[in-house]
Amino acid sequence: TEALEASPYVTAVLGPPGIHRDLAGEAPPDAFRGFLLDTPFYRRLLVSDEGDTAGLLLATDLGDDPAAPGLLVEAIGVAVTPLRDAGFRVHVVGPPVLNAALDGGSQREAQRSFPPAFALSILLLALLFRCARTTAVAVACAALTSLLTFGAIGLSGVPLNMVTSVLPSLLWVLSLAGATHVLRRFQAHRGNGAPLEPALELALVETAWPCILSALTTALGFAALLAATMGPVRELGAFAALGLLFSLLANLAVGPVLLRWLRPAAPPHLSLRRRLSDWQRLPFEHPRAIGAGAAVLAAAALLGISQIRIESDPLSFLPPESSLVRDYAAVSRDLTGYYALETTIALPEGESWLTARHWPAIERVERALAADPGVARVLSPLDLLRQGRAWREGSPGAYVLPEDEGEARRLMTMLGAGTDLAGFPLVSQDGRTVRLAALVKVMPSDAFGAIEARARAAVAALPPPLSGTVTGIVPQLVEAQRSLVETQIRSFGFAFLTIFACLAVGFRSLRLVAISVPANLLPIAAALAAMGFAGIALDAATVMMASVALGIAVDDTVHVLAAYDRADGTRRRRARHAAAEVGPAMGITTAVACVGFLTLRLSEFMPIRWFGMLSALAVTAALAADAWLVPALLAWGEASEAATTPELEATS
Repeated sequence: TEALEASPYVTAVLGPPGIHRDLAGEAPPDAFRGFLLDTPFYRRLLVSDEGDTAGLLLATDLGDDPAAPGLLVEAIGVAVTPLRDAGFRVHVVGPPVLNAALDGGSQREAQRSFPPAFALSILLLALLFRCARTTAVAVACAALTSLLTFGAIGLSGVPLNMVTSVLPSLLWVLSLAGATHVLRRFQAHRGNGAPLEPALELALVETAWPCILSALTTALGFAALLAATMGPVRELGAFAALGLLFSLLANLAVGPVLLRWLRPAAPPHLSLRRRLSDWQRLPFEHPRAIGAGAAVLAAAALLGISQIRIESDPLSFLPPESSLVRDYAAVSRDLTGYYALETTIALPEGESWLTARHWPAIERVERALAADPGVARVLSPLDLLRQGRAWREGSPGAYVLPEDEGEARRLMTMLGAGTDLAGFPLVSQDGRTVRLAALVKVMPSDAFGAIEARARAAVAALPPPLSGTVTGIVPQLVEAQRSLVETQIRSFGFAFLTIFACLAVGFRSLRLVAISVPANLLPIAAALAAMGFAGIALDAATVMMASVALGIAVDDTVHVLAAYDRADGTRRRRARHAAAEVGPAMGITTAVACVGFLTLRLSEFMPIRWFGMLSALAVTAALAADAWLVPALLAWGEASEAATTPELEATS
């Protein structure tokens, strides 16, 4: 206790050692055990019901120092080392401990996921491009994008957090995806015998406008996150949108300069072309099957979406096997709750909490809170009166309220103590405001709402002139759940409207925009259905998935529609041309994006892991939609034509 009291940022320590020192004097161990356990006063707060687990409650003042949580946790670790060395199981929990763990993980996050994404994406591009110089151009453009974006982040003074820690991997793969469309068309023309300069000019003519449009729509998908109520999500949206504009500049301005300088040779024939061409025939040979599959996926998505749960507890950000999660579980199981729901009761002017006629109303609120199975203990200033009477009478059976206000005042004088518990004031200085704290155990976030509702009902039932409010961490978590749903609706709604409005302006065709809608909603539906069926929660990271996935999915759709718009002939012939022209690049960009997203599985944070998995699923579903559903819809209503022309096979 003395070591903890001397630790920085610690203002008070409440626990059995201090109680023994200050109250129990020289009491022998057996007598002190009875002192702690004979009444409910210390139980489920500082000692377990069985007496085999003890707790130390620390009051802290961290101020505005962002380094304070880490320094406090480090000092606590040093202070409890003798206990661990003596064989005691020590669990350290609390908001500063959790914040320090999240901050530390955020600082390490980019170092865990970006190196694998960097290495695997380069390897994948090298295998698909079959040309080191072409691969070097893509890597240089992505590196420039990252440099400019993180330079802007550094100048803004915004630190990386759990959410924005995905930016390095995310921007890297998105920038590579944009460069791939230009480079793949450049390679196609070089492979058909065009000299370098004409091949580059043709590639830019074919891809510049689609790249601009896709960069804008993807940036709008991220910019939609500015509608979020959570600061880290807004920061990710702003900097990712900025990074995509930098990427557009790098791919269309710097990339061509590098191609002219490096002068990559014409690529060898790629066997992948033949396989992709076979798959590309599906929407023309089996359009009804493609439509039926999309309908089945949409129906499954509706069922899965209805089962999505919401998770706002920051402890759920850490994996279940982490030591801190196990520490919280142990404290909740063996000692007490760790999240507080505070109920504040205001008394009439001129009266105080020692006025006996108000005690029954306060007791009713106590009982209402304690009746919830998720509440480990309710702290109340009335406990001080009950314990004072038990001490005065020398009997645990006397743990009841005093007879009247006069006896209550004499008991408080006898105790010679205030109404604070380790820095937690149970009564205001003027005595007119009472605070009850319900300590809530480990439970799913969706159970917090019932506890808050019970507390609000108890407060609403207070007889006049008493009134009350409900505050604390638990209501904040409930509000965070509502905020997550609001963020999902607002950000996705904004992304949907702005992205498809941008497509309408870009293509000036309502038919093409209408075709793009189901193709870009199905990938999101697939990811949301997976969330529901797999029990993946909507949280601070997965709430971004729908808007981000929409912005990314529309990228390949833009290139398919642009190729269709450039082509001549019937709808079916133009759709075949678009599928053959853009298909290989779509395969490459999807593979690179999946590599980047799947490396997020290395994250220390569960929401980031699921965000990576769901985003990889969404871009894979987007590839299927753009390769099969979009061509089928583009060619819909026309009779079957002959097999693909030799010209289309050559450009595939």
